[in-house]
Amino acid sequence: MCNRDPRPDYYDELPQPFSEPAATNQIAGSAAPLLAGFSFALIGLIVTNSDKLRWPNLALALLVAAALLLVNAVQAGSIAIRWSIEPSQWKTLLSVARTEQLGALHNAGPASLRKHKAWLIVTRVTYNAGVVLLLTAVAFCLVPSGCHAVPAWRVVAICLAGVGAAGQLILTAWMGIRSYRWNRRVR
Repeated sequence: MCNRDPRPDYYDELPQPFSEPAATNQIAGSAAPLLAGFSFALIGLIVTNSDKLRWPNLALALLVAAALLLVNAVQAGSIAIRWSIEPSQWKTLLSVARTEQLGALHNAGPASLRKHKAWLIVTRVTYNAGVVLLLTAVAFCLVPSGCHAVPAWRVVAICLAGVGAAGQLILTAWMGIRSYRWNRRVR
């Protein structure tokens, strides 16, 4: 006979760190759509002014890839939300379920949370990759066509965009490694 308390493996499958679902919801709900919109707007500017850029086709390819990754981050975040169930919701569901449903529910909870965690990872990876590509594309968009002298402040802007892309890549890798290590210690 199954009891109405969650099995211990339900708690083992909760996302770690515990704020990960909320952070991912914010990414999928506001940050990724906003950045995807900027990517599409920049694509339109490049298409109409490609003669003023040194590498317009490379910039377009990077921007399209960034926009697609950011849109996919929104989609993955939406799918992650479908598979999430908080402990309080889970306890309520178990308390109102019919006795013959408890066994199936006990099996479904941890499986649902595993899918939730997987989609959280997909959301985070596609978002971070999209941001890196967007910043890289901005750096390429700032390089003017021709061989004439480039103003110093333009060089600063190009370098800042490049450093921003590299910094985002390093931060993403570092946070991924820290999260992996933290999860191993907690489990």
